[in-house]
Amino acid sequence: MASADALPEQVFASQVSFINPGIDALRGSVEVKLKVLQIPAFLTQDMTVTVDIQVNQKNNAMQMAWTAVHDADKAQPWVLLFRNGKAVKTPVSLGMRGSMAVEVLSGLQAGDQLVPLSETGIHEGSHLRAFTP
Repeated sequence: MASADALPEQVFASQVSFINPGIDALRGSVEVKLKVLQIPAFLTQDMTVTVDIQVNQKNNAMQMAWTAVHDADKAQPWVLLFRNGKAVKTPVSLGMRGSMAVEVLSGLQAGDQLVPLSETGIHEGSHLRAFTP
């Protein structure tokens, strides 16, 4: 969805039509062109607009916080699960990535208890006790 900065409450649909493959190193930006599907009467040339671009959406996707992922930038990321009183190393496959969370494609089941990275000193095989607030 897009809106003119002068009229932020007036939103209109647009579609990405071109993404420049190069990056402007001086400005740290990428040129993106949009096609406005139905041009609103208030929209004029040279107006500044704000655009929210949705890149993908999945319903019922399993996700977890980045704070639980080890070796996220490597070929085989993994997590530590709390299972039967111990920390168990479990490989995971990751999907879409956000700033706070990541999609889990495989390796976990709903309800699995994860050990966050911030828990220093915990490694595979460590004996753990569940904390319930």
